Amino acid sequence: MKIEKFEDLIAWQKAKELTTKLYVVCKNCKEYGLKDIMTKTGIIMMNQIAEGFEKRNNKDIKAAFLIAKWGSSQMRSMLYMLLELWCITQEEFKDFYDITWHITKMLMAFVKSINANEKKAEDKKAETTS
Repeated sequence: MKIEKFEDLIAWQKAKELTTKLYVVCKNCKEYGLKDIMTKTGIIMMNQIAEGFEKRNNKDIKAAFLIAKWGSSQMRSMLYMLLELWCITQEEFKDFYDITWHITKMLMAFVKSINANEKKAEDKKAETTS
């Protein structure tokens, strides 16, 4: 499948899935500050992935994807608090944790791919100037 728009990116789809599930699961959570920051973090992850896809230079793409990855890491950290405060079950924790870890791995693969392509371009440029 050819990726033509950010909605085609599995990382964006997973971030959307995560955020939607968080809204549903946290609906009755009384920890309003935690619930608010977690849902906002999910939205930021989605938006950074979308923004990164729309960027046209590697530096900006990597920066957006790294911000989304950091959001994923923050999300995993906050999930422990939801679990400790009994806002989510152990099964929900595992599901959310797995989704965030999957997002992290995909975003790092994108960044590594960009870095590898940049290295190849630099090597090729060095060969032609030697």
